[in-house]
Order: sequence, then C-alpha cells, then structure tokens
Amino acid sequence: MTLALAGAPYWLVVALLAALSAGSTAGAAWLAWRRALEAHPHEHAFRSIARRSGLSRHEREHVRSLASGAGVPPVALVLSPSALVQAIRSGPDSALSTRLSARAAQWANAFDQP
Repeated sequence: MTLALAGAPYWLVVALLAALSAGSTAGAAWLAWRRALEAHPHEHAFRSIARRSGLSRHEREHVRSLASGAGVPPVALVLSPSALVQAIRSGPDSALSTRLSARAAQWANAFDQP
C-alpha cells in the first residue's frame, strides 16, 4: 500500500508536465496562426469565402489568375459577382470560366432576393 502511494505523486507530476507541455505547444501554435491571419487578411478572407461558396481548388486558382490579370485582390472577385463576370469576360475562355460565370449568376440572384 505504501508503495502505491509513493508512486502516485511521481506519475501525477509527469502527467501535469505533459499537460503543461501540450498546452503551451497548442498556445504557441494558436498565436502563430493568428499572426499569419493578421499578416494576410485578404488571403484569409478569400480562402474562407471560397471554401464556403464551394469553389474547387482549380476554380480558386482560376479566380486568383483572373484577379491578378484585373489587378485586384481575389477576395474582390468572390465578393462581387459583377466584378467576377467582368474579369471572366476580359480573360481567356475556358471550361472553368464557364463554370465560374454560372456561379456568379447564382450569387447575383442570391444577392437580389430579399
């Protein structure tokens, strides 16, 4: 009985140190993530909106290329269906452009409805 009690504080200390280590690692990772978001707010906004809108990886890359051609941040194109359509019309024709035009029309209709 005394042996079991003598071993309990040792394992308790090990468990507490492990929990402290895991907590500090998680905290450092969270701080690094927050700093990265603050450094590039347009990119974070674009990724969030594109993900919620259901854009595929290829469609996101296409929006980025259209945005660079138009000289605007990509988030501007996913926020404004008319800007996206204008960028698509001024860019090269492709199947992705056709799909994005259809999505822009859906987004415009969604914005028009009360």
